[in-house]
Amino acid sequence: MVGATVVLSNGDIVHASETDNDALFWGLLGAGQNFGVVTEFELRAYPQNEVYQGTLVLPPAPGVISKIIATMNDLYHVPTPGQYSKTQGRLSLLLGLARPPEAQHKTMVLLIMAYDGSGEDCKQLLQPVLDLGPVVNTLQMGPYPAVNKQVPTVSGFRSSMKGAAFVLPIRYEFFMHMLRKFDTFMDAETDAAGSLVAWEVCDPTAVVTSEKGCFANRGYHLNSLIMPLWSETESDMTCRQFARDMSLEFKKELELHGQRTSEGSEGGASVKGRRGAVLLYGNYDQYNEISRDIFGDNYPALQQLKAKYDPTNMFNKLFPITPEDVVKL
Repeated sequence: MVGATVVLSNGDIVHASETDNDALFWGLLGAGQNFGVVTEFELRAYPQNEVYQGTLVLPPAPGVISKIIATMNDLYHVPTPGQYSKTQGRLSLLLGLARPPEAQHKTMVLLIMAYDGSGEDCKQLLQPVLDLGPVVNTLQMGPYPAVNKQVPTVSGFRSSMKGAAFVLPIRYEFFMHMLRKFDTFMDAETDAAGSLVAWEVCDPTAVVTSEKGCFANRGYHLNSLIMPLWSETESDMTCRQFARDMSLEFKKELELHGQRTSEGSEGGASVKGRRGAVLLYGNYDQYNEISRDIFGDNYPALQQLKAKYDPTNMFNKLFPITPEDVVKL
């Protein structure tokens, strides 16, 4: 986003960009719901070439998983802060546990990925995994918009989507532990056949290179996804508890890595970043962090902006910021 037109709480219409109301623009990039109604977004578009994309499916044999984990840790290792991994920020993937219908309800390891480059370059990075002989390999060059369709949207089901943070390296023992818990849940809850547990793996340096905006969530952590999917109301408690329990396992793993975790409700797993913010999904996950946790050290500056642009606190939904004058009172 390079600019926005905003209707403020007093009815004024203002334009915000890096050169026009730049402080408001900084606040919109991460806390925009606190300042007004945006009636127009100005976005910078970039030309998109075809990308190498698709899915690899492999059996969860210990030797296979060991090689996959070793490859992921090697590819995404950041030698020193600020230095890119071997992927150079070009390869993003979802390392998941699921039971695809084609696998006859057996747990499989999925790697759903997109590589911004040639197929040959991607194959070179993934050669140790490709040598394992995936039972499914759909990797091919394709249009960029198709990347978002690789994980299909399934309608008509109930879901409890939870996010949790993790850091590299991924421990083989932890992955196997999560595999066993996933299998135990799936064997007992036949209504949850479409469930998924996944590690979202990308180059952490590609995330932290930008400091634009006030949402202080960037860090050398990565995000995981815990998503039981079921259809019957009778399964609500069991499936939601599974999501909480798996999130708690990620929290324990963070602490094992020496990370300073935050206190989240229902087993929320997050870490505190260098700006004091909670490094966890803040868009859909339900946990008890307050706005000060979400924005960290940027919160006082946001309070000043709030006092200027929305002093009566009209816009107070989704991590609301308390205006500075209200705090003083």
